[in-house]
Amino acid sequence: MKTRKKNGFWTKENCKIEALKYKTRRDLRFGNRGVYNKLINNKWLNEVCEHMGPVGDLYKRCVYVYKFSDNSVYVGLTYDINIRHNEHIKRGPIYEHINKMKIQPKLIQLTDYIDVNDAKIKEEEYVNEYKKSGWNVLNKVKTGSVGSVLIWVKEKCQKESLKYNTKFEFQMGSSGAYNSSLKNKWLDDICDHMIKKKEMWISKKKCQKESLKYKTKIDFRKKSSGAYSSSLKNKWLNDICDHMESNWKRNFWNYNECKKESLKYSSRNEFSKKSTYACNTSRKNGWLNEFFPKN
Repeated sequence: MKTRKKNGFWTKENCKIEALKYKTRRDLRFGNRGVYNKLINNKWLNEVCEHMGPVGDLYKRCVYVYKFSDNSVYVGLTYDINIRHNEHIKRGPIYEHINKMKIQPKLIQLTDYIDVNDAKIKEEEYVNEYKKSGWNVLNKVKTGSVGSVLIWVKEKCQKESLKYNTKFEFQMGSSGAYNSSLKNKWLDDICDHMIKKKEMWISKKKCQKESLKYKTKIDFRKKSSGAYSSSLKNKWLNDICDHMESNWKRNFWNYNECKKESLKYSSRNEFSKKSTYACNTSRKNGWLNEFFPKN
């Protein structure tokens, strides 16, 4: 579990230390969104992330080649060469050729991350050059295949968006559809059904349901700040957090108070249901058998 840092902790230097854990900006954005946003807001992103390798996206790809010592090659294009490499060594023509020939290829990045249409042209040019030079080209699919670039049309993005309640959930759960919607300015339209941040915690019932996930107000505030803030603002907090532990409750339920409370109930079960904290304290301290002797 991540611990909350004190205000002022994320200085430029500490952000640099955190950023060194990640290989790409995308990894940092998903791994520690707070630091990523801090870098953007303070215009430190380029400097702090200068050690990271560049990656593409749905609209930028690089061309790469695998070269084998038996004069075989495979040419492809990708938005992230490291991710694509991990896929190649698990399945497909590269994996098959490695296992068949018992040799390891050399991976070479042939271009920077460029416009996807330019990358498709370059990929075909490289394939033709290797063929003319007598190389055995392992590609089974026609050049120019870019996977999900053409998948996320508006209709499919809209269908995908219906799985989520908020834009944040949409972005985390389906980044391809989210990015395509953002790029094509469909996002507000297809997310119209979603809960807006300001509307999410407007009812006491929703805040109360959320509060039941937490044992203390501190956990509630840290892990669901929106519901906590709304409850505080609307003066619901003490009411909906009545089930939570507190210093006052720990100090209040001494032996005498627990015994006095237990006299209100006819059984352990009723005591537990109607005065949970007093019952738990009694059980923990070995008083329960005294208050409700077993027959």
